[in-house]
Amino acid sequence: MEKVDWKWEAEKILRRYKYLPTEIRSLEIQIKLAKRAGPKITPQYKLRVSSGGFSTTSSTENYVFSVEQLEERLQHAKDCKVNIEKAMTETFTPDERFIYERRFRDEFTTEATAIEMHVSIATFFRMQELLLKKVAWAMEMGVPREELPPVLEGELYVRKSPRVWDE
Repeated sequence: MEKVDWKWEAEKILRRYKYLPTEIRSLEIQIKLAKRAGPKITPQYKLRVSSGGFSTTSSTENYVFSVEQLEERLQHAKDCKVNIEKAMTETFTPDERFIYERRFRDEFTTEATAIEMHVSIATFFRMQELLLKKVAWAMEMGVPREELPPVLEGELYVRKSPRVWDE
């Protein structure tokens, strides 16, 4: 049986989560350096193949686009971190936190984690799938409504904005 796209994405996000603080700090530094350097003041010329002539490119526009792109990546990383932290604190059971710590943070094997939890591999996979559903729901990855666990329904989990949970 193949994994659905949201499961793959949820696993990638959980593996990436431990690196998010470093990524956020790195993006903040890149934005500061880009703003400090500013745009180039000399025009750049490129040969346009279709018209056969030269045209200028705006270094100021390129600068603004690159800074905006860095700021969007920074905001996405911050939103991702907030959503996963909310999911962990509000919906994860102690067993699910343990699965996250062993499988995704410490990168233990499935078998080693199941043995440490004293459960069968099948039970472990059911528990892990529930954890992935919670993360996929928190990140709005399109988990079908009928597959959502009952813990994710109700007024507590209604969001105001499309990316960040109620605070």
